[in-house]
Amino acid sequence: MSIDPRKLSATLARLAEEHRVPGAALTVRWQGETTGAVTGRDRQDGGRAVTAATRFPIASITKAFTATLVMVLVADGDLDLDEPIGAHVPQLREHPVAAATLRQLLSHTGGLAAAGAAESASTTSALRHLVEHARSTDLVLPPGTGFSYSNAGYVLAGHIACDVTGMSWWEAVESVLLAPLGIRPAFVVGPGATEDDLATGHVVSGVDGRIRPVRQTLGAAEAAAGALALSADDLVSFARLHTDAAAADPDLDGLLPAASARLMREPVPAAEPHGLAAGWGLGLASFTGDGQSWWGHDGTGDGTSAHLRVQPEQDAAVALVTNAGTGAALWRALVDELRAVGVPLADQPAPDEGPPHPPPAECLGRYLNGATEYLVGADGDQFSLAVDGVAVAVLRVRPDLGFTMRDTVSSGPPHEGRFLRDPVTGRVDRLQVTGRLARRGTPAATSAHPH
Repeated sequence: MSIDPRKLSATLARLAEEHRVPGAALTVRWQGETTGAVTGRDRQDGGRAVTAATRFPIASITKAFTATLVMVLVADGDLDLDEPIGAHVPQLREHPVAAATLRQLLSHTGGLAAAGAAESASTTSALRHLVEHARSTDLVLPPGTGFSYSNAGYVLAGHIACDVTGMSWWEAVESVLLAPLGIRPAFVVGPGATEDDLATGHVVSGVDGRIRPVRQTLGAAEAAAGALALSADDLVSFARLHTDAAAADPDLDGLLPAASARLMREPVPAAEPHGLAAGWGLGLASFTGDGQSWWGHDGTGDGTSAHLRVQPEQDAAVALVTNAGTGAALWRALVDELRAVGVPLADQPAPDEGPPHPPPAECLGRYLNGATEYLVGADGDQFSLAVDGVAVAVLRVRPDLGFTMRDTVSSGPPHEGRFLRDPVTGRVDRLQVTGRLARRGTPAATSAHPH
C-alpha cells in the first residue's frame, strides 16, 4: 500500500495543531517509495515556513551518526571494538573507565555517568571535559555489567574517532559519513554553528500552556552526543545505510559494510534500557511490535523532539523532526496513524499507569548519577522528583516498583522508570529513569558521591 502524500500532510498538520508544535517535517519510506510532509513554521513568532530542506536540531540522534562513524573506522581496521579505551586516552588510564571498550561505550554499558559539568562542556575541549568528568565522578556501574544512558560515553567515543582520523568531530562526521551520503549538515554548536539557519526550539508550559522559544544549550565538548541539525529527508537517507538494500544502492555500497551494519543491530545482552526501548545495539535502539523489529533513536533537545526508525529487511524508514518538546506526544500519535494506513511501525509502548497505589516509603531518598542528584519525596499518593534541586516530575509507583513519570514543567508525554533492589540485601538502592541509572546516596550534607 502506497502512502497518499495529501493525507500524510493533512495528518501531520492536524497532529501538530493538537500537540501545539509550531513546525514539523515527516519523511516516510515504505515499499520502495519515499513520501514527505511538512507543516508550520520554523519559529512560532514570525518564522519561515517549514520546507523539506529545513534543518532541525536532532539532539541524541546524533549518537547514531557518531556510532556509525566509529563503525566505519572499525571496518577500515583503524579501531577495535573490544580494545580497552585506555590505550587511546592515556589521560584516563588511572580511572576505572579505562577498562571500558568502544563496544560498551556505544551500547551505554561503559558505566559512565550521564554527563559532566555543564560549565566544563561549554568552556573546554572534549578531552579536558572527559578528564574532569572522570576525576569528579565515580562510575555508575563496572563496565559491561549494565545499562546507563551516557552522553559522556559518546563524547569519549567521538574523541577516539577524532584521535584516529586526525580531524575534529565536525570534520570527521562530515567527511567520512555525511558528504558521501549527500547530506549537508548544520550544527547547534561548534565551528560555523548558527541558530539562524535552524528551526528554533519551543517549550510548551505545563502550567499556563504558553509556547515559548528557547535556545540550544549544548556545550561544544558534547558535540558528538547531540550537535547535529538535519532535515527529515536527511535522516531517512542516513537510515537507508542501515538497511539490507544498502549493498544494492551504488550511492550507499561500500560506505558501511553490511556486516558492520548488522553488528550495530545486534542487541547487547547487558543493555537493558528500561522505558526507552526493547533493547540496545551499537548506537541504535530496538523497538518491537507485530512480529517485526525496527531500529533507531530518539532525540530530545532544548524545545525540540526528533525520531528515527528503520526496518532493515524491508528498506523502510520513518523520520520526524519537530520544534517543540511536545513533539514526542505528536510522534506517539503519528505511530498509530501510520499503523492504521499499513506501515507496521514499532515504538516503545506508552507507560501503563495502573490504578493509584500507596507509594512505598522505602523508595524515598537521594539518588546520584555522577554529579546529578535525583531527590524522591512524598507527594500524597505519588512521589515528587527533583533533579539537581529543581522539581520536574511526579511519579506514580506500581507494586512492582515500576513507575510512570509525568513532567510538571512541560506538557510532554509520560515516561516509564523503575526502582531496583539490591539482589543480596533486598534494599531499594537504585533508580532508573530516562535510561539513566542512579544509586542511592547519603544525605547531601555528608557526601556528594554514591556508595
